[in-house]
Amino acid sequence: MVLALVSFVLTGLAFWYGSMSVAKRIEMVTMRAYFDRAQKDKSSGRYRIAAAARRKALIEYHKAANKPGYYIGIAGDFLTAGNCLWQHGERRAAIAAYEKGLQNDPHSISLLTSAGLCSMQLGEFALAGDFLAHSQKIFPNDQRVNQALHKLNLKIPRGKNQ
Repeated sequence: MVLALVSFVLTGLAFWYGSMSVAKRIEMVTMRAYFDRAQKDKSSGRYRIAAAARRKALIEYHKAANKPGYYIGIAGDFLTAGNCLWQHGERRAAIAAYEKGLQNDPHSISLLTSAGLCSMQLGEFALAGDFLAHSQKIFPNDQRVNQALHKLNLKIPRGKNQ
């Protein structure tokens, strides 16, 4: 009897968690569609329509980002969200998206590199260095990471004795 009850509860939780994952995935796909629409409208000179699509995309992203759930490819969707946010000038939100993706895939070179480069643009060099150094440890021959680390070393002020 107890085993049946536990099984029932676990099945219910799995169903709920699975449905939340599907909802999260749908919201991420919708977010991407709105960002794509905003980009096309902006390119066509329809700035008000682009701004409305961008607002809708951000709403979808925030709904999805705060929902529990996991699915195959979730880290990639957070990378896409971060790239879209970065492209639209939302650099802090982009870094937050990359960090959420890293919670699901802490060894993603794309997420680490993007977070590092975005942090560099914000002037947050210590944070950028952390992301890029971690990326370099995983894949030491990545030219983009090595170039970014070189630029970063030029930007970090050094003491007289270093």
